[in-house]
Amino acid sequence: MKLTKIFHSCILIEEKINSNTVKILIDPGTWMFSEKWAKPEDFSDVDIVLVTHEHQDHYDPKSLKVICSNN
Repeated sequence: MKLTKIFHSCILIEEKINSNTVKILIDPGTWMFSEKWAKPEDFSDVDIVLVTHEHQDHYDPKSLKVICSNN
């Protein structure tokens, strides 16, 4: 299992299962995109997005639409 802190509250978990890698993105908030730490398009290959609560630093509806539209 690989854990990567992206910015502030955002964490990417990657787990290799057989020959596939499952990616879980936790709390992709507005700050990480406004501060240019990442772009929503960078996460087009995630399998699951988990939002713990609706504060701006954990939740960005506009970016979630982009992330989820690629799956």
